[in-house]
Amino acid sequence: MPIIRVSYLEGRSRLQKVAAAEALTAALVDHFGSRPEDVTVIYDEKAREDWAIAGKVLSET
Repeated sequence: MPIIRVSYLEGRSRLQKVAAAEALTAALVDHFGSRPEDVTVIYDEKAREDWAIAGKVLSET
C-alpha cells in the first residue's frame, strides 16, 4: 500500500490537487504495478511562515 506525502506552500486549488493525485496514482500504477485503490496521497499544505529555507522563513523573504 504505497503512501505519497506531498508538502507544499498553501495556495493550490482543489483542481490542482485532484490532477496531482491522479497523476501520482497513475505513476505508481505504471512504475510499481500498484492497484489504484491501494495508493494514498496525503497533502501537507503549509503557510509561508511555517517553512524555512537556508535559515530564512519564507514569509520574511
